[in-house]
Amino acid sequence: MPTADSFTALGKGNGFPYCLSKVDVSGSDYWTTLGGTQKGGTATESQKNLSIVNAMKIVWNFESIDFTLSSNTSGGSKSISSLDDNGTKPKERLCNPGISDRKTETGSGNSLVAEYNDIPTFTFSRFYNGSTSDENNYVGVGMAPSLDASSPPPLFDISGSASSANIAYRLSGVGVEPNQLLSGTHVTLETGYVTISGLPFVYEVAAKGSSGDSRSVSSTACSASGSSYAVDFSEPSFTFYTYS
Repeated sequence: MPTADSFTALGKGNGFPYCLSKVDVSGSDYWTTLGGTQKGGTATESQKNLSIVNAMKIVWNFESIDFTLSSNTSGGSKSISSLDDNGTKPKERLCNPGISDRKTETGSGNSLVAEYNDIPTFTFSRFYNGSTSDENNYVGVGMAPSLDASSPPPLFDISGSASSANIAYRLSGVGVEPNQLLSGTHVTLETGYVTISGLPFVYEVAAKGSSGDSRSVSSTACSASGSSYAVDFSEPSFTFYTYS
């Protein structure tokens, strides 16, 4: 585990270096706070508090997210294995809050994109199961800059292609069924709940190919392949700073 120097942050009086927006998630097919309260559930005070603790962990202590993302064709292979904080240590986020990282790899008939977005006013919101004007509807802090499924994902997403095979995956606080990551024929889609490195998320995953191509999706992986090409994603996990 990487270590960082201890510090004290007053933020905006809410633990964050910015003010949080309010989002009514009641109309979403799937939603979860970072305290683990899901659609159809009732938030306890303990879960509301945990949602803030886990959000703080992402905002202040995120160091990297590791995974396996690869694409192979007759023209060659490409891979991406991690996104990180670009050297922005926790203490430095006091005046420069928010982390983002984007990596791309392109080759002959294949391409990969991976993106991490912990950006102020974009990622974290106060979730309400109903009107945001009624504080009794507050269920905790989650990740949802927008409830439009076509908008950029709040925290982490990947996409990849190899010839006619395509995959996509994202981690968020809200989701729709069926999701809109990929469209057309010969597409497998799935949306659900997953816990990764102790943090609860909504996952949306998709795999697409030509007729006869193999497609597979799960809460932490997706793949699509043909006779001479393949694209795969799996094993996402977070690394966080500890303090000296």
